[in-house]
Amino acid sequence: ARLGDIVSSSFRSVNCIVGSTGASDYSFLVTGGSDCRIRFWDFSMPSRCYVTSGIEPVQPRPSFERIDFDHKSRLMLCRQPPAPALSEVDSSRVPKKLFQGTRAIPQAHSQGITDLRFLRNNLISCSRDCTVKIWR
Repeated sequence: ARLGDIVSSSFRSVNCIVGSTGASDYSFLVTGGSDCRIRFWDFSMPSRCYVTSGIEPVQPRPSFERIDFDHKSRLMLCRQPPAPALSEVDSSRVPKKLFQGTRAIPQAHSQGITDLRFLRNNLISCSRDCTVKIWR
């Protein structure tokens, strides 16, 4: 294996951040990363955090955790279990489209997300896969 392949596949990064932070009760961030996922982070309540794009239908949902160090700093964690092999998944959980020959256009980006913007009530994302997507 080439060193470049090992390094690029083992290091994931956040490429872009947009949101609202501060002293208000509703502080949040939306991040896009090299793992092709868009994550919504709610700093007041980790149970409202979620991944809006990039998770396969058979992949377990991530868990979010908030660690408060003092009144001025906190750490937010997203623990994403790996997707199981298709042979390990109960067939009732596998979407029918995976068994069909024609596949739908994927909703998620296929390469790292490079920028995020809010426009009115929509989130716009762009990626290294040369696509721009609008999330409502």
